[in-house]
Parts: sequence; C-alpha cells; structure tokens
Amino acid sequence: MAEWYDTDDREHFMRGLTEVDERTQALVGVVFAQSGADTQTEILSGLEAEGRARIASEEDAPSPFFQQFRGLVLSGYYSSEIGLREELLYQPIPGRFDGCVDVSEVTRSVSDGN
Repeated sequence: MAEWYDTDDREHFMRGLTEVDERTQALVGVVFAQSGADTQTEILSGLEAEGRARIASEEDAPSPFFQQFRGLVLSGYYSSEIGLREELLYQPIPGRFDGCVDVSEVTRSVSDGN
C-alpha cells in the first residue's frame, strides 16, 4: 500500500478496512480479525453483494472496496509459493523439453477434484 497506492487510494482502502471492523463490531462486538469464520463469511458475503449491486446499477462511483480487496487477496495468493505450486502447478525449472506429449501428462484437469 505504501509503495503502490497514492494517498487518496490508500485512504479509501483504509476506510474500507475500518468499515469492515465497524460492521463486525456492530454484529458480534469484536473486530473482524478476532471474529469467527462464520461471522467473517457473513461480513464478506454482504460486502460482495453490495459491491455487485453497485456495479450493476452503473453508479459513477469509485470501485467498491470489496472488489479491490478481493483482487489484492487473489493477486497475493496466486503469486505466493503455495498458490503457484499447488494451484497453478508452476515449475520454475521445467526440465527437458518434450514437444510431443499428451497434455494430460503434464497438467491436471480443473475438474479432477484437486
């Protein structure tokens, strides 16, 4: 945040985090990070629904906080070691090149349940 966001964007994002804590405190009396998984899911689902409704209404407003937050989480996960290795099957040094191989031998199906 300190290196990539300008002051306005950083303040907008921090206000969004504050709002998440305020909503959680109003609901269960603790901040978001200290609440249970069910409460966190309820808060985030509500924010997602509000963001989608705002986008669908085509309001001329800044990007909803949740969409920005979700994008940062996804970018962080898929650029982490676990996201790259377990989800994307990234191989930094793939080994020898074999141009005539069945694709099922070098990747897994999205629908294989893993």
